[in-house]
Amino acid sequence: MRRALILALAGLGTAGCPGEYLLGGHVPDAQPDVASEPDPDPDPDPDPDLEPDLDPDLEPCGGSTVLFVSHVTPDVLVLLDRSSSMDDTPPLPSLWNTIREAIHQLTHPPYDSAIWFGLMTFPGPACTYYENFCTPPGPSDAMVPIGPDSNDEIVATLDGMRTCGATPMSGAIESASAYLHGLSDENPRFVILATDGIPTCNMALDPEDCTCTVPDCTGLPDKCLDDRRAYDALDGLCAADIPTYVLGMDEATEFSWVLDNMAAHGCTEGYYPASDADSIQDALDAIAQEVLDTCRFDLPCTEVPYPELVTLELLPGHHAVPRDLARGNGWDWIVRCDPGTVTGTLELFGEPCEAILTGDEDRIKVDFFCPE
Repeated sequence: MRRALILALAGLGTAGCPGEYLLGGHVPDAQPDVASEPDPDPDPDPDPDLEPDLDPDLEPCGGSTVLFVSHVTPDVLVLLDRSSSMDDTPPLPSLWNTIREAIHQLTHPPYDSAIWFGLMTFPGPACTYYENFCTPPGPSDAMVPIGPDSNDEIVATLDGMRTCGATPMSGAIESASAYLHGLSDENPRFVILATDGIPTCNMALDPEDCTCTVPDCTGLPDKCLDDRRAYDALDGLCAADIPTYVLGMDEATEFSWVLDNMAAHGCTEGYYPASDADSIQDALDAIAQEVLDTCRFDLPCTEVPYPELVTLELLPGHHAVPRDLARGNGWDWIVRCDPGTVTGTLELFGEPCEAILTGDEDRIKVDFFCPE
C-alpha cells in the first residue's frame, strides 16, 4: 500500500554499537554534529511518565546511519452519507450535525496543511424531497474537488447542505473510484467513507431472493442489501492502491459484518465504529494519522542495541523530545527493539508530532547510546 511517505535508507559502515539515525525531509549539508543546549532550569518535579535524561557524559556509540523521509501530500476524498436517517433524532445533536462538525475539525489545523481534501456525498445532488432518493453521485459530482486550501469550501458546502433520500452507497463508491482515477496529480489517494447505513438502492436485485435490510422486502428491491456490488467497487480501489477507510456510525453498527467486509475489500483493517461526537472525531483523527503516517517511524532493530538508551531531537531547531510513557507530549516505542524483534517503531505525540505535520520541523535525530 502506498503511504504518504517516501523512505530511503543510507548507512555508513560501523563496528560495534551504531550511533544515530536521522529522519527527515532532505539530506542535510555536511557539517559537524551540533549538540543541543542542556536545560538551564530543569523541572524540580519531573512528570513520572517522562523518562529521565540520560547521563550527559555518555556519548552516542559507534558510527551513524541516516534515514531520510520525504513527505508527499495525500489526496483524501471524504465520501459522506447524507441520507435522511442521518438527520434523525435521537441522538441529539443529530449525526448529520455531528459529522459536519467533525469534518470541519478534520479539514483544519493541523491536517489542512498536510492533506488535500475533497468532498462527495450520497445520494447525489439530483436527490430532492420528492425524487431521486436512490440516485448516487456521478464521477463529476464531487461537491468540492480535491486540492489545496479546500477546507473552507468544504465547510461552507456542508453548512448549506441538507439530508435527502436513501443509501446508494455502491454507486457512490463506483463514482468515487472513477473520480480519483481521473486526477492528474501523482499524490497517494485515499477514501474516507462515513455512513450510518449499509449499501442498498440497487433496483436490479430480486426482493424475493436477497438479504433484506427491513422486515419484508416484498416489492422493495431498494431495501435489499447491495454488498456484493460495494465489495467489487472497493476491490477496484484497492487494486489501484487507493485504500478506503470505513466509518460506521450509530445504527450502521447493527450490520458490523458488512462494514468489516467493506473495510477488508478496501484494504484497511476493520471499520471504525462510532456513535457520538467524541468517538466520531477520534475515528477521523486516527484515520488522518494513518493516512499521513508521519508521526510513526520504523527503525531496524540491528541498529538499536539498547532501546532504553535512546534520545530524540527535532531538527533544524535542535528541540529535544522527552520519552513520554503516557504518550501525551513526547515520544515512545510502539514496537520496542527487544531481543528477536526485527523492526522497531517509535511515535511522536502532542507538540512534537504537530511540529512534524506542520513542517516547522522536518527531521528527527535519533541517538543510540551504550552503557559505560
